[in-house]
Amino acid sequence: MGKNVLGIDIGNYSLKAAEWKNGNLKDFDTFDMPGNLVRGEEIVAYEALGDFLHDAVRKRFKTHDVALVIPDSQCFIRRLKLPVMTEQQLNVNLPYEFHDIVKENTEDYIYDYSIIGTIDDDGREFLDMTAACVSRETIDRLKDLFARKGFKLVKAAPRVISTGKLIQVVSPFDKNKDFATLDLGHEFTKIDIYKNGVYDLTRTIELGMSHVEAAAGSFLKCDVNVARMRMRDNDKGVLDSEQVRGIFDSIAVEVMRAVNYYTFENPENTLDNFYIYGGGARYRQFEDAIKGAVPLNIIKFLGNDHKYNIHDSLNDGLAAVAIGMKLGGKYE
Repeated sequence: MGKNVLGIDIGNYSLKAAEWKNGNLKDFDTFDMPGNLVRGEEIVAYEALGDFLHDAVRKRFKTHDVALVIPDSQCFIRRLKLPVMTEQQLNVNLPYEFHDIVKENTEDYIYDYSIIGTIDDDGREFLDMTAACVSRETIDRLKDLFARKGFKLVKAAPRVISTGKLIQVVSPFDKNKDFATLDLGHEFTKIDIYKNGVYDLTRTIELGMSHVEAAAGSFLKCDVNVARMRMRDNDKGVLDSEQVRGIFDSIAVEVMRAVNYYTFENPENTLDNFYIYGGGARYRQFEDAIKGAVPLNIIKFLGNDHKYNIHDSLNDGLAAVAIGMKLGGKYE
């Protein structure tokens, strides 16, 4: 694999891309996509998405190799504690850890794992590890999609791995401490908890930017697609309207409950920092709602104080996961 790679994160309404050359982040961009290509994080129009990749992304970036973020709906990731065993034994036993998902034909799935360390439990030694699985059909279709449009898919990894790696590289925190991330996406808001710096669990709130846009459309008396555009300029103070603020506040309350539950269940936690990103992170009103509800340090994913040449706070928040794809693996 060459040193140049294009990290790509495909959402329901936008595609984020971050270009790395010789180990350095050179450029990034976000592309608004038609709403009929991806639904619920699942690609529903492969041919049309391929045309979009060719017409928009290929014209913007010339890098051939692609590292793709796999959305939550297309893969499964778990924190596991298993007895110490050999690599061969792990490869045999790993499918059984996903028995509730993969009930038969385990060869139709690809499994991967990362060993975090060992744990002593009452005199017995266990492996502390993160494992993931994804269907071969999904990966094969994605490989074909990119290949037909002049790209080569060289790596695919779950969203939570990419975000965790990004934070560990660019953010000033103790890597052995707990931290959390918050993604205000289009359909859902996702809270990811990283215990001792390693992904542990996700909490999903069934409120997202689609609900914010619907509230904005109600206030502005326009279609949600028009409201989405007008929100970016806070037209007529829409972001400060009672309707929109009400959705932001509802999300903030649910986030607070999720954080409080985690800290209650883990009284020895070291959770201090909460990193926000995604479509909602561009709006100060959303950030203010989270800060008012959650007793943690609320931090924009990247900001301007880091070693990468990123200065546009709108784009770096949106492209954060795509940027993290390079940091989640070796590309040299």
